[in-house]
Amino acid sequence: MKSLLFLRHAKSSWSSPELADHDRPLNGRGRAAAATMGRYIVEHDLLPELILCSTARRARETLERAATEWSYLPPAHIERALYDFSGGRGYLDLIGKTDNQVASLLVIGHNPTIEILVSDLIGEADPELVEKLTFKYPTAGLAVLEFDTDKWSDVAPGKGKLITFALPRELEE
Repeated sequence: MKSLLFLRHAKSSWSSPELADHDRPLNGRGRAAAATMGRYIVEHDLLPELILCSTARRARETLERAATEWSYLPPAHIERALYDFSGGRGYLDLIGKTDNQVASLLVIGHNPTIEILVSDLIGEADPELVEKLTFKYPTAGLAVLEFDTDKWSDVAPGKGKLITFALPRELEE
């Protein structure tokens, strides 16, 4: 069994319009939401064995803030290929190359890629979770999928079971 977590980066700041998109930091709400999701990951025993994170500043800061809630930081690879908005091929390539000894993997990236890819990967799910996910995949949203396989290269559209879709605003209420 493989567990695959997809965390969209938390809310970023637009206060410095001169910054390139890649260099935008988190805003205050984003920093709080990332920590909330970090707590959720620990409280639900979802701490991954490996992390793949986009090179974008807002994604790296999301990881840093989430990790403040963890007792340790799993190995993390910062990957330029995750700063991709094309629908997920680059994401799937990286996932498929993950060492099969790793049972759980967290991917921190961007929309629309995460929303499209997660929707494509779902084969089995509670219809209410799917409806919630397809309505909107907000910043700091976390989807957890399981795949009945021993190989990451088997992760493919329609093969995943959506276990949960957690949103920081629901956890903070």
